[in-house]
Amino acid sequence: MTAPTPDGGAPLTARREELADRRREIVADIRHDLKNAHLAAAAALRRLGELVNDDGSRAALIGLEAAVDEVRVHSERGLELLSLGVDEVEPATEPLALEPILREVDMARRAAAEQAGIDLQTLWSGAVAAVDRHLLARCVGNLVTNAIEHSGASRVLLGVRRHGSGCVIEVRDNGRGIDAAAVRGMEGQRWAEGSGRGLGLWIASRFARLLGGELDVRTQAGRGTCFRVTLPGPVSWAPGSQRAARPSRLRLDGRIVV
Repeated sequence: MTAPTPDGGAPLTARREELADRRREIVADIRHDLKNAHLAAAAALRRLGELVNDDGSRAALIGLEAAVDEVRVHSERGLELLSLGVDEVEPATEPLALEPILREVDMARRAAAEQAGIDLQTLWSGAVAAVDRHLLARCVGNLVTNAIEHSGASRVLLGVRRHGSGCVIEVRDNGRGIDAAAVRGMEGQRWAEGSGRGLGLWIASRFARLLGGELDVRTQAGRGTCFRVTLPGPVSWAPGSQRAARPSRLRLDGRIVV
């Protein structure tokens, strides 16, 4: 037992431990329920796969399966963050090719992009970096979702560029742009107090920092927006990959760190 202190620290410590235990119990219950729900959804999708017999339906089913699996992965990661506290999470980094991660993000959101009339493209990249797959997918996924839901764009590009010894992952749209002054005025926790684009950006920014990088934005009214996740090096590249992420003709306003 913690020894009492003049300022009553022991009761506060005991209360914190009690709340932490209760939080872990709640997380365990939610994890169990989500696991059962995912198993049921996966079984239903397998059954549906036996019934479809045309290419269009199969493609839609593949996208749905990817989205369901992404929900499972991010739910598990989110519960881990909840049980530990975001600042206590140690990213599980390992050298990974970035393109397959971006393709998974693309596939999970392709149906939403098509429904919104948006051409979603992921450019080839030969970059290999030490990252936490789930944190990176969550970070970039929030940026792509924001572009689909809030940009008013007809096109969204997802790709990787060199940046010193590291790299930059870009989510670029040709939409209406955003209010740069508003972005500069939103700091830290205030992002989380909003909804829609603001909340998504706050989440993406937190995960970018957990990856050891940062999130910044370049935007211009009526021309579009580019969100950039800068990752530290070292990054290795497949031969010829420096040509993959072609320069954009879109000139945007100055860099703003989110």
